[in-house]
Order: sequence, then structure tokens, then C-alpha cells
Amino acid sequence: MANEHWAICGLFTLSVVSITSGIHVELQKPVYEVAKGDPVTLTCEFKSAKPNNPLVIITWTGDHDDPKEPHISIATYYSSGQLDIFPDYRDKVKIETDVSRGVSTLTFSQVTPLENRIFQCKVQIPGDDVGQPSDTTQLVVLIAPSPPICKVLGTAEYGHDISLTCMSEEGSPTPTYKWQSYDVKNIPRPFPPKTTEKDGVLSLFNVSMETSGYYICTSANKIRSVTCNLTLSTMPTTMKFGATLGILGGCVAGVVVLIILIYCCCCRKKKEPEYTMAEPEVVEFQEKPPLGKVKDDFENESKMFEHQQTADATAMTVMMTMKIRLMNGIIVITDMIGIIVMIAIIVMLVMIAIIVMIVMSAMMIVITMVIKGIGMMTGLTVVTRAWIDLVITIEISEIVTMIIVIVATTAWIDLTIAINMIVTTAATRA
Repeated sequence: MANEHWAICGLFTLSVVSITSGIHVELQKPVYEVAKGDPVTLTCEFKSAKPNNPLVIITWTGDHDDPKEPHISIATYYSSGQLDIFPDYRDKVKIETDVSRGVSTLTFSQVTPLENRIFQCKVQIPGDDVGQPSDTTQLVVLIAPSPPICKVLGTAEYGHDISLTCMSEEGSPTPTYKWQSYDVKNIPRPFPPKTTEKDGVLSLFNVSMETSGYYICTSANKIRSVTCNLTLSTMPTTMKFGATLGILGGCVAGVVVLIILIYCCCCRKKKEPEYTMAEPEVVEFQEKPPLGKVKDDFENESKMFEHQQTADATAMTVMMTMKIRLMNGIIVITDMIGIIVMIAIIVMLVMIAIIVMIVMSAMMIVITMVIKGIGMMTGLTVVTRAWIDLVITIEISEIVTMIIVIVATTAWIDLTIAINMIVTTAATRA
């Protein structure tokens, strides 16, 4: 016991001698943890072996944990009253020093991630360089997690595998993530079998109707925690059947319309009447032998009548030619009108089909939202039945719509052809 007592006293004496025989510098804390944007003050205390020192130099510097990061100089204080603060920190830091008390403080008004490094306080006194002239402390800048972003990776359909991701863009220390699951009645529940969770990724396998519900991800570190919510709605694969059938129906309708149009045009060309100019009948007059002076007058009158008949026949020919040309012009114009009407009908039907598809898609979205509400109030059994009934209704509606489009197309084309034939017949009779 006596030997141990003397050993302890010897160590204490050596420590006192080392302190009193040279300078000793010490920072109050080995580690400072500060949230991003908050102020912080680093306090450096020093004691010198000499009571009165004509010159004291205190230097504040910073070194990063990573050797590749640059060394930074912050400020240098001289007991003569001079203070040099480096340009990068003139508006960020404040140095206060009291040599008589042996205290120097470095204050940051707002810390940033750049200050996440090791800082050193070094005191230089001429003639007093034995002991501990410097000390270091680590400044840890804590950054609260940013609001996480939740996403669904994969197709949320029965039998598929999907992943729910949760990630904060900011956070120091690195945030940890935790998922929680709630059913459609907002009651907490365990994850389905085989579910895995790692680094903010929740993997769900072979999803079903029971997988639907609310999922909450919590991102947390030393500063605070933030959450994001995600609503998962799994759907049967038959939901795509209606849309696919509608698209196929639209394509079939377009092909049918095109075939009918080509067929009608070909038939029209075969049935168009041909109009030819007929030669006018020429009235032949036979000359009779003179019968004397009495018959000369009659012969002259006959010649005058013959010339009159010829003039009338020529005028009749001209009128018939004009009528035929007019009638052919009317037929050409009617054909052009018919083609333009058919093209307009096709464009209109295509627009109708597009509008129907958009309306059907909107209906499916609305129905999905309604089903979510029903599920929250009544449970999953009723939701399942309502969902199946609505899917069947939508598919039947799309099929009926396509049939109506095809029938309307045929009716419009037949009506256009009928109008064209009526106009042609009227022109021919005229």
C-alpha cells in the first residue's frame, strides 16, 4: 500500500511539474455537435509558465478527416491588438480573446457542412514552447433529414413483385428509414410474408388485394424525424383488358370504314352512265321537177323552210351539248362532295373514338377512388365485388361503344351514297 501511495504521488507531482514548467492549451469539449444553420462557440483555454508575456499569438485552423480535403486557416490573433481573419471567414466568424484570463473563443454565426471538420487552437509565446501548445476539437454539423420521397417501383397488380422506396436527399448523420403498414381501415398490420426491408426499400412479393393500404416511411437521425405517406392500390390484371379491347375495336372500325369506302368508290365508277352526243336528224328534201311558173313560188318557199329546219337543228344540237356538259359537271362536283363528306365522317369518327377512350380512362380513375372509399368504410369483401362488377361494366361499355361507332360509320356512308345518287338522277332528268 505504501508503495502504491508513493507511485500515485509521484505521477501527480510529475503532471504538476509538466503543467507549471510549460504552456498548456485545452479546448473545453472534444466534440461539438451542432445542427446546420445554428451558431456555435469553440472555447480555447491556455496557461503559460511565464506570468507576463509581451507577445501572445493565437491561431485557429481547421483540418478535415479526409487528408484529401484542403487545410483551412481561419484567424490569427496578436496580443498587440491585431486580428487577421481570412477572407473566406470574415463574415462568418468572430474572435474574442482575453490574454489575462487565458481564454480565446471562435464563434460561428451559422454553421454549414463545410465546417464539419477538426479545428485546432494553437498558442505561441516566445520563450515558452515546452508543454502542450495546441489542442483540437471536432465540429460535427448535424443536418436534419429532408422530407423523404416515396415511390412505387413495379406494377401494382395481383401476383407481381413490387418495391416501395423511401429516400431523403439530405441528412447528416445518414438517416435511418422505417416502414409501417396500415390496412384500408387505417389499422396497423404486420407486413406480408417474405417481405424485406433494407436502406429504405420495402420489397413486397406476390402482391394481392390484401396488400392494398397505406404505407408510412419515417426518416430519422439525431436532429429530427420526417415521414412520407404512400397509398398502395393493387389491381387485377383484367383492368387492362377493357382498354386493350377498346383500342382493337377502334382499329377494326377504321379498317372496316376504309374497306367500305374503297368498295363504294369502285362500284360508283362502274355504274356511272356514259353520255354521248347523238347526231341530229337531218331532214332531207327532194327536189321536184319544175311545174311551171305556178310551182316556182312553192319551190322557193320549200327552200326557205329547209334552211329554217337546218338552223333549228343546229340550235338544238348546241343546246343538247351544253346540257350534257352541265350534267357531267354536276356529276363531277357531286363525286367530289361525296368524297369530302366521307373523309369528314372518318375524321369525326376517329375523334369520337379518341374522346370515348379518354372518357373511359377518366371513369376508371374515378371508379378507383370510389372503391378506395368503399373499402375504407365497408371492408375488402364488398370492395372486391364492387370492383369486379365495375370492371365488367366498363368492358361491356367499351365494346358497345365500338359497335355503335361501326354502325354509325356504315349509316353515314350509305346516306352519302344515296344523296349522291339522288343528285345525279335529278341532273340527268333535267
